[in-house]
Amino acid sequence: MFLQIRFSPQIETLRYTIVYIALFIVIIAALVIFFTNFFVKFLEKRKKQNFENPNRKTTKQDISLISDILKLTPNEKNLLWKICEENSVKNLYVELKNEEFIDSIFRKEYEQIKDDENKTDLLFSIRNKIDFHKSSTMKLNSSTVIPTNQNMTLLLNEDRYELTLIENTKEGLILSTPKDILGNEINIPALTKINLIFSLTNNVAYEMTSRIIRYQTRVIKEMITTHSKDISILHRRNFTRLPFNTECIFSAVQIVTGGEKKEVEVEYRPLEKKHAGKLTDISADGCCIETELPIRANQYIYAEIQIQANLVSKIIGKIVATEINKKNNMHILHIKFIKIDKKTKNTIFSIIYNYK
Repeated sequence: MFLQIRFSPQIETLRYTIVYIALFIVIIAALVIFFTNFFVKFLEKRKKQNFENPNRKTTKQDISLISDILKLTPNEKNLLWKICEENSVKNLYVELKNEEFIDSIFRKEYEQIKDDENKTDLLFSIRNKIDFHKSSTMKLNSSTVIPTNQNMTLLLNEDRYELTLIENTKEGLILSTPKDILGNEINIPALTKINLIFSLTNNVAYEMTSRIIRYQTRVIKEMITTHSKDISILHRRNFTRLPFNTECIFSAVQIVTGGEKKEVEVEYRPLEKKHAGKLTDISADGCCIETELPIRANQYIYAEIQIQANLVSKIIGKIVATEINKKNNMHILHIKFIKIDKKTKNTIFSIIYNYK
């Protein structure tokens, strides 16, 4: 037998009232959470739509955000805001993807300030950072998009061979065959796994793993390799490189230090003995010089280079790497600039961007 407890009608009514009130509160809380989340998502969507609206005017808030993304200095940030105001730029965040538009407003600013090396230096620094940011986001997902006539370097054990992409087909990549210094073809067996390195116009160097399928002969003997999705970014160049083919002179450098310990002064003194070389490419932060001399890396170098008919520039640099040009057996010195004047640096940029 169970003991049954009976409550009075008033207590029963109170119990049901409490249950209903609690249920009501739960429903109201759920509705509040639902509509709050809905409203927040709605506002975020509207904010994103407004932020990406190509027709709205660029604001200081946009410049602050873009400056953080591009890692601009305060002076660069101020100059960018000035350019946007003077040109009534609509939504710079969107226009950054429009290279033709960016080029037009920077070219216009360059014409106004080109006689001021400090301002010109700031302008090209911003322009370069925009390019660098764009290139850093350009991941390559497949070899099917590599353009024809692309130069490539084949890595096999410790040897490097220069190749050219003759044709990019559905089957694979049709490449020129690797050759040694004397021009003899190197026969690498079919099914051999190889690594290919190449740099696209976005200044990004990629490394790709592929495999040799077979060889064929049309006009010349060709090597066919598989397509690949195994592509990684090898490195990103901070500055665009410009091909050159001019004579130059260079010499070794003596480093002299002086001053107090807290403020050590470093002087780079070029030695009197000069050597002939050839400038093969240049950027705002370095260059390549070809020479007959087997010079080791990690040495400082002085060079006189002519990048315009009326401008001979004197630079101090450090040889960061060397290699042998297998086509002519010459030594290539990869040099990073240590000291370069703003006029030379700005001239290099003006040639690269064709602001002349």
